[in-house]
Amino acid sequence: MKSILILRHANSDWSNDNVDDKERVLDSRGVDQAKKTAKMMLQQKLKYDTIISSPATRALQTATIIKKETAFTKDIMVEECFYFSDLRRIIAVLRRLNPDVENVLIVGHNPLWSNLVLYLTDTRISMDTGSLAVVSADFKSWEQFDSSKFSLNSYFNPKELKK
Repeated sequence: MKSILILRHANSDWSNDNVDDKERVLDSRGVDQAKKTAKMMLQQKLKYDTIISSPATRALQTATIIKKETAFTKDIMVEECFYFSDLRRIIAVLRRLNPDVENVLIVGHNPLWSNLVLYLTDTRISMDTGSLAVVSADFKSWEQFDSSKFSLNSYFNPKELKK
């Protein structure tokens, strides 16, 4: 069984119009969202073997908070195509994962993440900032990745989580 933990970056700071979108940072609410999501992941015993993040600052900050709060020790992999790309390229990245990886945490953006959940599970959900969807399928190697086999296991929105 393989799982993909699909995490949309937490809330970002829009107070400075002169900041390039890719360089936008988390605001204090976003930091809180990421910490809540990490706490929920620990409570729900959601494990992951690898983290892959968009290169955008807000996504990397979210991934870093999750990594720290869940005591994950491996490096965060950065994938350029996780920043405003298309489903075909995201799936190509996942197909290249080592077969030993059982659970991968991917951190990126909407609308791509909502579209990915819809494509994989045929379930329409709103991936609000800081939200996490967990999907899984039964296959041995990521090369066998087949969207028709995925199911939505859970969806968490930090707006609904207590501190």
